[in-house]
Order: sequence, then structure tokens, then C-alpha cells
Amino acid sequence: MSLDVHAYMKERARAVDEALERSLPPESAPPETVHKAMRYSVFAGGKRLRPVLVIAGAEAVGGATDDVIPTACAMELIHTYSLVHDDLRPGMDGRVLRDVLVEVAEAAGTGGMVGGQVADLEAEGRQVTPEALDYIHL
Repeated sequence: MSLDVHAYMKERARAVDEALERSLPPESAPPETVHKAMRYSVFAGGKRLRPVLVIAGAEAVGGATDDVIPTACAMELIHTYSLVHDDLRPGMDGRVLRDVLVEVAEAAGTGGMVGGQVADLEAEGRQVTPEALDYIHL
């Protein structure tokens, strides 16, 4: 059995691009400046190696591309995010950078955005206390 790696990569990368196209807001959606920047960064070119490896790993154990395409896209978005933020940091004081990264990590973790999202999902269809609502919004 022979595998044309180039064709495989191209086909899976196309599937990732199509899924990203469906997932990202259009440039015309407010706030336009942010959405234009997001789309520019994500679609500026690239081999899509990371998401293709996610797909290949799933296929290697019997999974299907459609089952892991959201994970593959998430991997590509995280990679793109890291590239953009690397470009914003040259010349920044290391201590300031550390403090910013710690604050962002804490705000995104279970005590922040992730925790609030879970609380929001758990509250769906139920009456919640004002304190619970404040926690979700915070």
C-alpha cells in the first residue's frame, strides 16, 4: 500500500480551511476590524501541519476526519494565536511579560472564563441566584 503524502496533506488541509471558513465570523460582522485581522492571520497561508497531524492521528486509530475537524481547527487557531502574540512581545520586559501571561492564564482558567462558561451551561433552563449570575458574567 502506497500513500501520496503530498496529496494527503493537501486534501486534509483543504478540509481544515473549509471548516475554518465556516467557523470564523465574516469580515463584515462587527467588530469588523477584529474579524478582518482574525481572518487575515488565519488565512495568510501555511501548511496546516498541526491540524493535519490531529486528523492523521485520529485516522490512524480508526477515527474519521469529520469527528476531529473541530479539534484540528482549534489546534490551528491556537497556533495562529501564538504566532500573533509572539510578534507583539519583542522588547517587552520579561517580568512584565510573565505577569501578563499569569493574569491571562488565570482569567482563562477554571477560576475565570472556563469556570464561568461551565456555570453558564449548568444554569441553562434553571433559575439562578443573582450571585450565580454575577459569577457567570464576571
